Amino acid sequence: MATLVEREGTGFFEALLARRRNPFDYRLNVRWSDGHEGLQGDPYRYGPLIGEQDLYYLGEGSHLRPFEILGAHPMTLGDGAYAIDGVRVVGFDNERGKGDHCHVRGVERRYTFVSVERLIEDFIAAVDAARNKR
Repeated sequence: MATLVEREGTGFFEALLARRRNPFDYRLNVRWSDGHEGLQGDPYRYGPLIGEQDLYYLGEGSHLRPFEILGAHPMTLGDGAYAIDGVRVVGFDNERGKGDHCHVRGVERRYTFVSVERLIEDFIAAVDAARNKR
């Protein structure tokens, strides 16, 4: 997709990508100074996760439920999907108001969350099935 170039001896790397409307789930292929190489998720790929209104009320000191947005909260940001050519083929999520559900090749169905281990097993099975239907 793109090669990152070091910004004049600063230790910071950058690349220019084509304009996109939405954040996308990408990985960085990193080669460390010791020669080790591997794919790494970029923690900044999704941008800010706290909205402007929440920031305003937090700054004002009047936010009524700051515990809902501050601190560590489990959430899925793109990693719960398998896409082919940028089209989601398999996805598991818990959209507010809809509850747990999954999408497989455009069909949405309810999903009963049992455990993280089971979710991973079901996700892998759904991806394998989708790959076999190519």
